[in-house]
Amino acid sequence: LGAETRKRHELSSKLDDMQEEIQMRQNELFQKQKVLEGEKKGANTVEMHLEQAKCNMEDHLRQYKEFLHNTQGVAKDLKDQIKCNDKLEAENNKNDDILAGKKKDLMIVHKELEQANKINGLFRHKIEEVEKHRVQYQEQSDRIKFVTDKMER
Repeated sequence: LGAETRKRHELSSKLDDMQEEIQMRQNELFQKQKVLEGEKKGANTVEMHLEQAKCNMEDHLRQYKEFLHNTQGVAKDLKDQIKCNDKLEAENNKNDDILAGKKKDLMIVHKELEQANKINGLFRHKIEEVEKHRVQYQEQSDRIKFVTDKMER
C-alpha cells in the first residue's frame, strides 16, 4: 500500500508538474496570440494604408494622363497656329515685296510728273510769250487797220 501511495503521490506530483507546464505553455500561447493579433492589426493598418496609397497613385496617374492629353491638344493647337502664322508671314513678305515694287513705280511716276510739270511750266511760259506777242501783233494789226481805214477815207 505504501508503494502504491508513493506511486500515486509521484503520479500526482508529475500531474501537477505537467499541469503547471501546460498552464505555462497556455500562457505563452496566449501571449503569442496577443502579439499575433497586434501584428495582424498592424498588418491590416499597413494594408489599408497601402490600399489608400494605391488609390492615390491611380488618381494621380489618371490626372497626369488627363494633363498629358490636354497638353498634347494644346501643343497641336500651337503647331497649327505656328503654321498659320508662317503662312501669314510669307504672305506679308510677299505683300511687302509688291509694295516695295509699287513704291519704286510710284517714285518713277513722281519723277516723271515732276519733269512733266517742269515742261508744262516751260510751255506755260512760252504760251504766255506767244500770247504777249499775239496781243502785240493784234494791237499792231488794229493800228494798221485803223490807219489804213483812215487813209482810205
